[in-house]
Amino acid sequence: MDGNGQCFPTQQRIAEMMGISRTTANKYIQQLEKIEIDGEKIIKRVKKRNMITAAWDHTVYTINANATGVSIFDLAARQKSQKLLDLKNMPYAEYLKTAHWKKLRGTVLKRFEYRCAICNSNESIEVHHRTYERRGEERLTDLTALCDKCHELYHQNQR
Repeated sequence: MDGNGQCFPTQQRIAEMMGISRTTANKYIQQLEKIEIDGEKIIKRVKKRNMITAAWDHTVYTINANATGVSIFDLAARQKSQKLLDLKNMPYAEYLKTAHWKKLRGTVLKRFEYRCAICNSNESIEVHHRTYERRGEERLTDLTALCDKCHELYHQNQR
């Protein structure tokens, strides 16, 4: 955002920064466009045309400077922080049912080509946390793929 409150990222970039879909970002922007403080809208959207082709080129969002303390990016950061806090504090069994975990689990399984990192089996593959300290924002190196037998042996030897 520049000093005049103008913001030039695409809706896709806004969505990526907020960790949401482009459609959801558009809905949030539309909701923000309806909000007024002291009779003034807090955000305004202006579509710009390409001067040469006359096609729609981009959209400029302007955040009203009078609406201090209101920022879609602050809102996104608070939502992301709350989501992370929820993931960290929920019971582990519930965490394993979240969309976040399912997506991460799939990424790890693909990374290990659906094979156990210890014995190379491709049967009953599970994803194992090497550490829980970053639960909700795990690095790929925090996780590994193990078959159920190696996973059980690992936990037996950890006790």
